[in-house]
Amino acid sequence: MTFGTMTVSEHSIVEHLKMLQQVISRLAGNSSSCKTWCVTLTTGVIAVAINKERPEALIVALIPILVFLVLDAYYLALENAFRNAYSRFVASARGDVTTLESLFVIEPVYSRGKVMDTLVRVVSFSVFPMYSMLAGSVVVLIVCAA
Repeated sequence: MTFGTMTVSEHSIVEHLKMLQQVISRLAGNSSSCKTWCVTLTTGVIAVAINKERPEALIVALIPILVFLVLDAYYLALENAFRNAYSRFVASARGDVTTLESLFVIEPVYSRGKVMDTLVRVVSFSVFPMYSMLAGSVVVLIVCAA
């Protein structure tokens, strides 16, 4: 395919796919970091509450859990949207309908919209069990401290 003096070559298609894969990998790393930071901050809040003998402060430990739950679900939804973009680009390359313009576009392709995809990911296997067990542990500590 030719566009002016530039052409869509196999090399440019492979490079575009590499860029999409790098975005997907970065988002997966961010999701992992969310879990690490959540556990670290939650344990820190619990340690301070126990050390200061202020059991009511344990409720504050639920805040980072909620924040990182939503952020992790968002990263997972975004990762999935970029996987959709990857699949769509591969399909267009196989059908030989790849345009030069599409090589310069890297944007997510949501299935249900950004908000709905994020809400669906909240209950996914990689998000819900970890955060629900962490929140459950904090609730147990709150009940035991009362």
